Amino acid sequence: MPSSSKFPRLSERHSRISWVLLDQMVVSGGNFLLSVLIARFLGITAYGEYVLLWIAATVLFTLQQSLIIRPMMSFGPKLEEHETLDYYSTLTFQQLIFGLAGSTLMSGFVYFLLRWNDLDTSVIVPFYAALFTWLWQDYIRRYFFTIERAKPAFYSDVLAYITRIGLLVAMSMHGHLNLGSVFWLIAATSLLGLIPGWSFLSKLRVSSEHFTENVRSHWRMGKWLSGSRLLQMATSEGPFAVAGAMLGAEVVGGMRATWNVLAMIHILFQGMDNLVPVQGAKLFAAKGTGALVAYLRKFTLLGGALTVFAMLVVVAVPEFWVNLFYGEEFLKYAWITRIQAIIFVLIFLAHPLTYGLCAIEYTRPEMYVNAVATLVGAILIFPMTQWWGITGNMAAFGIAQAVAVYLMWRAFFDRIRQMETGS
Repeated sequence: MPSSSKFPRLSERHSRISWVLLDQMVVSGGNFLLSVLIARFLGITAYGEYVLLWIAATVLFTLQQSLIIRPMMSFGPKLEEHETLDYYSTLTFQQLIFGLAGSTLMSGFVYFLLRWNDLDTSVIVPFYAALFTWLWQDYIRRYFFTIERAKPAFYSDVLAYITRIGLLVAMSMHGHLNLGSVFWLIAATSLLGLIPGWSFLSKLRVSSEHFTENVRSHWRMGKWLSGSRLLQMATSEGPFAVAGAMLGAEVVGGMRATWNVLAMIHILFQGMDNLVPVQGAKLFAAKGTGALVAYLRKFTLLGGALTVFAMLVVVAVPEFWVNLFYGEEFLKYAWITRIQAIIFVLIFLAHPLTYGLCAIEYTRPEMYVNAVATLVGAILIFPMTQWWGITGNMAAFGIAQAVAVYLMWRAFFDRIRQMETGS
């Protein structure tokens, strides 16, 4: 008979999972509504321009995930209690340097591209503000997930994302909405999202000794993740950038809108990004490879079934869903969901493999895997987009993603076998 002491732990774990999923509903739902409202209020072409600008922001976000967040979610749960303050203090200072330098460089790059193409550069200052504050708010929420305090993360995201949607609607009603004001809005609401983290930020202390040690340990893990994630992003966001260059901003707006309709399932799996890596790292540290593999297998089976079901619901009547969320202007692109649904299943399958590699602190293969996938995508996407337009563009994306999943699967299980045999 189970001991009664197990039930509080079980209840606490279920409560934490519920808060994580509720939080991700706020974040993913907020991002989805933001995209819908921008598309409806500004039109398909302006929405396409927003998508292209935000791809640049996502590059820096990807680097932050690789150099700051993923190592934190792997190292943090394994620390002794007396080590945590020094670790998180120096990491926060590291985040400050990264945010300032990265936002400045990325905004400068975007400014150069806008000038080069004779486009309006007045958006750069609000873009910089949005980028810097968005990165900070995400760092705070991920910190709370790492220390298994999901409630403050939820409060942070409610302040940032729910407020953002309400203010966006109010601004549109008063006729003050354009791309620049959208970015200012993202910046202001991201600052609001920092409020729950103030008690944490006020306790920080930094030593040069721990700072250097932190940078080195994060770099050892993050350098491979950075290369891997940037290459992965080239595979996932490259098709939209290529479509923008070859087919125009309107097509990008249509492609992203249909993608976002399918991406509603990511409310669940992006929530798992805040839970599965932490639990996987703990299981591996406590019970070894067998427990980790069993945990990831269970997640893959359940998540895969949910993903396939969600994709079928959308592709059965894509026109209904696209019209419901984005309006008639986007209906001519609804057919794209049938190709994108296959890609989404492949993207899901990569998640548990990535979690596993992070848990065993073996991230180097990800860079090689994504390098191969990116190369395949780069070889295919330009001619296929030229010959078959949107269909060719998305098909090249899907082929590259399938290559990545296969190679990631090989890398993870080869490493597990090596660890189990001691070879």
